[in-house]
Amino acid sequence: MLAVILSALFALAAVAAITTIAASWHHHGAAVFAARGQFDACAETMTMRYSVTETKVLRGSAQILVLPVRQLAIRAPQAGLRAAA
Repeated sequence: MLAVILSALFALAAVAAITTIAASWHHHGAAVFAARGQFDACAETMTMRYSVTETKVLRGSAQILVLPVRQLAIRAPQAGLRAAA
């Protein structure tokens, strides 16, 4: 009897999981298939500029110091390296 009840619960959980997956694909499937075209339409590279500011608070004197962040050397991109598939 216990085996039948556990099997029925397992089957009910499987049906609920499959229904959830099907509903998710029905709702978001078109966006997933359209994403490939959007990725192909994007540029190969993108230039981004940003600045970093380090802020320190000295507890004893209650002063806030804004320190310049040293610039790191930017390496040239290496040809031939690609992300793992």
